[in-house]
Amino acid sequence: MSSRLEINAIVTDILLLDVVGFSTLSNHDQFISALLINNKIRESIQTLGIQTLLEPDEIVSGLISTGDGFYVILDRKVAGYGPFFALSLRNYFLLESDLYHGVRIAVHLGSAIPFVDVTERNNFVGEGINDCSRLLENKKIVKKALKFSGDSNSVIISRECWEHFTTMFPLDGISDFFDMIDFRYSKEYGFKDKNGRPHYARFIESSRFVELFPPRPHDMKKRPDGTQKNEQSSNR
Repeated sequence: MSSRLEINAIVTDILLLDVVGFSTLSNHDQFISALLINNKIRESIQTLGIQTLLEPDEIVSGLISTGDGFYVILDRKVAGYGPFFALSLRNYFLLESDLYHGVRIAVHLGSAIPFVDVTERNNFVGEGINDCSRLLENKKIVKKALKFSGDSNSVIISRECWEHFTTMFPLDGISDFFDMIDFRYSKEYGFKDKNGRPHYARFIESSRFVELFPPRPHDMKKRPDGTQKNEQSSNR
């Protein structure tokens, strides 16, 4: 009788950042662009850490290169913040867009399994990572996202992510904040992947001149029922 390995899967927000037109760049420009992307993500994480009193590893658990982008695995303590982080990253990259034609970001709430790979580096696998990639693989969804955003700098989120996000940050409960950052969202669209599995996605947008920080420890408030309520902060 074979024994089963113990799998320590985490459920959190998973981001997939995809650089538009990356494969058309020369070797030199791909190298420069990859360095730029990596540095921009790290700078963004460090800035968020300073603003929120969180250490970088309390915001992000993993960063996985895909060749033309990165997966960003958020720490489960800030799960629900993924859509805001995606918008912040998108805005961050708009400042450095000379080498590429845009950046698409998918966000999904799902499972990720950490492991140490053959190079002795931390890595992740799991259904959540696969499902996140499906959001950028469907050409019809990507085309609708482009139309919604007005250009190739779009953010696509899954149903699972949206439901958790709107529980953490109720649209009606903090409507003044959402109005302040010009937040808007599309209706939900359904599609099937190449294996016939159904997926559901929508698109979100905000002002492109805003950074959206994770909830800070002193921003966490108790609801009357004893559960935690987040009061989101922003920096224009």
